[in-house]
Amino acid sequence: MLVDLKIMNSELGSLALASSLICDLMSNLIATIVSYGRLGLMNYTKVLMFHSSVLSISLVLFIVNNVGLNYDYGPFLLGLVVPDGPPLGSILMDRVPVKDSVALAFILSSQGVVQMSFYYYNSINQTLDGETFSMLTTSVLLQAIAANLIVKSLYDYSRMYTGYQKRDIQHTSYNSELRVLSCSLRADDVLAVRKTLETSYPTNESPLAVYDLHTVELVGRSDPQLIDHQLGQKSSGGTRTQKMIEILYSFEQQYSGAVTVQQFTTMSLTKFMHHDICSLAFNKLASLIILPFHRKWNHQEKYWIWPRVLFPFLLTATRLRRNNPTSSWNIGVAFFGGDDREALAYAGRRAQSKRVRLTVVQFVSWDIYAGDSQWDAVLDVEVLKDMTMKSAHQDNIIYREGRVKDGAETALLIHAMEEAFDLIMVGRRHKDDTPQLLGLNEWNDIPELGPIRDMLAAPDLSLHVSVLVMQHQTLKTKVRNVDS
Repeated sequence: MLVDLKIMNSELGSLALASSLICDLMSNLIATIVSYGRLGLMNYTKVLMFHSSVLSISLVLFIVNNVGLNYDYGPFLLGLVVPDGPPLGSILMDRVPVKDSVALAFILSSQGVVQMSFYYYNSINQTLDGETFSMLTTSVLLQAIAANLIVKSLYDYSRMYTGYQKRDIQHTSYNSELRVLSCSLRADDVLAVRKTLETSYPTNESPLAVYDLHTVELVGRSDPQLIDHQLGQKSSGGTRTQKMIEILYSFEQQYSGAVTVQQFTTMSLTKFMHHDICSLAFNKLASLIILPFHRKWNHQEKYWIWPRVLFPFLLTATRLRRNNPTSSWNIGVAFFGGDDREALAYAGRRAQSKRVRLTVVQFVSWDIYAGDSQWDAVLDVEVLKDMTMKSAHQDNIIYREGRVKDGAETALLIHAMEEAFDLIMVGRRHKDDTPQLLGLNEWNDIPELGPIRDMLAAPDLSLHVSVLVMQHQTLKTKVRNVDS
């Protein structure tokens, strides 16, 4: 049911999974006691009832190897002595909204195939008559239908992101801590993340907080798991996970005092993995999410798609193509407007270091009357004015204009940038009617990245250049379509 509702990795889903374990344990225990009791009422089955009871208790004792009662009775007695008023009782009551409580109740009351098999087993053993079995089967069907409809109407987990406003780099001071959530599937991804973060050149005056999430496909279990490695928890990844952990811990030691690293592992179904990413970013107040390029080409020229992250946040997709042995980076920003403003803000933060040589290329249309809306034009002018002022006082910042009339001329200029820079930064989204991009959409093989990013991420590109694609946080009062 949680999978069908697409809320397995949500807060309510996690609570339901944990609660259902206790509920199912108690319900099965009570049902077993009742079944044995009914067998005991039949004179000819008293021996069978006694035999089954002894073996069941022996099996439980053998599995647990523990006959103490402290663990069983402790939480129960604690719950009885907790006062129902303030301060403790009221705090506990305030932890679950009424709508979520009702939704949780319907989730836990919904029975599935396991309960149906239990009813069928009791029907075969004649502990349930045919009429009772039919009634229970019908009730399971009706509960499942009602629970799905009611939970969908009551619970919208995306509302937790509505207050997550202006968590981006544009509204983050250069001298404040930049909080980054990075995601990685394998060691190559961690290396790409580290190289991307190294170009930020964090300092004590401009520190960096990194929260790295190792993503593991859920196999061999039904419930997702989030592992916090700071608490000493270990995942099933073994040596592979440990190697990934050590890569970023060495990065933390390299920039001691300027970088803090916390690492997590999420074990989840691939189609729900983005819930864990967004939830962790929300809890850690991250201003930046870094994702490795989610299409990986193999020897058969096929690809697999990385889980999509919703866009209530800023998104960065990175493809690292070189391991630069030098201590300096030549960074270029292709500026058309839109999401490029966020890319420019991140580049400006990096350019605080003299080891970064930043070149901003603004693509300007020959048609002076064409372009974005008035408001977008004002925003573009503001961020570019700030960058041109910095270029006048900093030798490592260069501002240029490139006049183009259509997408063909833009493509030529982009290819020229590929040869000149170690890293190219560009925004993900631009308006479809932008004259500078006219015609490029027809050759877009990777629509998730857009035409400019598609050229830079092409599999046949032989140049050693890193690509950083940025999307600015989408500000909405409510996120509705959470899986698009």
